[in-house]
Amino acid sequence: MLLVLAVGLVFAFKHFQDGYEKVDGEWVMKPEFRDKVDDKRESFEECEVYFLMALEDGFYDCPNCTGKTFYLYSNEIAKIGMTCNGRDRYDQSFYQAKKVRYEVVFKGNAYECQREEIRLLGSYAQMPENMRRPDRTKLSLQTHRYKLLYPVFNTTLK
Repeated sequence: MLLVLAVGLVFAFKHFQDGYEKVDGEWVMKPEFRDKVDDKRESFEECEVYFLMALEDGFYDCPNCTGKTFYLYSNEIAKIGMTCNGRDRYDQSFYQAKKVRYEVVFKGNAYECQREEIRLLGSYAQMPENMRRPDRTKLSLQTHRYKLLYPVFNTTLK
C-alpha cells in the first residue's frame, strides 16, 4: 500500500523539467508552460466584485447565525464576493439551489477588486438593508432577522 502511495506521489509531483528545458546549454521555459503562466497572470487583470442577491423572501443558510438560517427579503445581499471567473464562479445549479442571482458591482484587476470587496464587507453592517433590521437582543422575538456583521453567506472579512 505504501509503495502504491509513493509511486502516486512521484507521478503527481511537478518536476523542474515539466516547465523548463535545456536549449544550447541554457535552461529556458517551455512554450506550453509559458502559455500557462501568461494565462494565469492575465486571469488577474479582469476581475469583478459581485453580490449574490436573494431571489425571494425566505430562509437562507447562514453559518454565522445562531440557528444557522436567516430570513432574507427578495433583493437583499446574501454574499459579497470577488472572482476573476465572472458568473462562472458558480454553476447554474448553485444559483438555483441557493435561490440567488449574481450581480456585478465593481470591475478591475485582482488587487483593485480585493480592496473593494473588503471595503464592502467592512461597511455591510451599516448598509441600509441591514440597518432596517431590528437590533438583536435576548428578548427579541425576531430570532431569524436582526442586524448582521456580514451577509449571510460570508463568514469573515477575508
